[in-house]
Amino acid sequence: MPEADVCRRAELAGDPHYWLRLATEMAIGSSPRLPSRTVPPDALDAARRHFAAEGYFHTPVVLSPQDLARLNGAIDAVVAAGWPPVFAWVYDEFWAFARLPDVSDLLASQIGVGYSQIPHIWTHVVPAMVGSSGWTPHFDGPTSGRASIWIALTDATLLNGCMHVVSRRQLAATFESEPLETGRVALADAFRALQGVRALPAPRGSVLGWTFDVLHWGGACLSQEGARRAISMEFIAADHAPNADESPLLSLAGAFPEFLDRLRMIATAVVGYEKFEPGLIRYRAIAERLRS
Repeated sequence: MPEADVCRRAELAGDPHYWLRLATEMAIGSSPRLPSRTVPPDALDAARRHFAAEGYFHTPVVLSPQDLARLNGAIDAVVAAGWPPVFAWVYDEFWAFARLPDVSDLLASQIGVGYSQIPHIWTHVVPAMVGSSGWTPHFDGPTSGRASIWIALTDATLLNGCMHVVSRRQLAATFESEPLETGRVALADAFRALQGVRALPAPRGSVLGWTFDVLHWGGACLSQEGARRAISMEFIAADHAPNADESPLLSLAGAFPEFLDRLRMIATAVVGYEKFEPGLIRYRAIAERLRS
């Protein structure tokens, strides 16, 4: 991207009024209403038990069609203006969903009360093209006391690349000590992991979650039925110290992050997740300016 365009884009990004003009139904600097729908008690109990046993959970639908329309509309506006989808995190509404009561209950059941949000955010979009796919198999991090949530903004199906997981019970200890990209895992352990793969189709508005010791990835798209969209966030237990790239931690009480802090987190994500989405290299220069 030419230097003049980089400067212009970075200047636009730093203006909250620019973003509010792009998506007029969204807010920056307010306190959006949290969705009122809740998970039925029996379903919440089942999700809690499964989370404890397998390391991941899946809720029923918790976001209304109206909530989903606003979030998807914001992503549409951001992408139409030439930005990566993660820039939709400038809007308050995206931060509100880290505080869903039932999701908070599930996270607390695994990493304890008083946890904080790690400043790692993303908006996942898998195009409706045969052969496209989500991120390759990975762990969200190498340490304990951490968990992620993933909120489906569109239906995630077996045909458009839903999430796949291997529970921690199906993974040999070598997966914990060997980097996936360069390590050596015994063939028998790899076969056991393959047999333990679980596809997780998710209707739009439902939530998936997993601890950092769960291997997961986005499946391949096998049809042109529609793009898959989701947002993801990460959290850390109160009694665990963050790694350097997990600071500063975000409180889940009080106000949402300041606008400029959001921009820095978005920019850091653009640079850091280029390994999963190489096309982000086009935005690296803008992201580096926003991080400085």
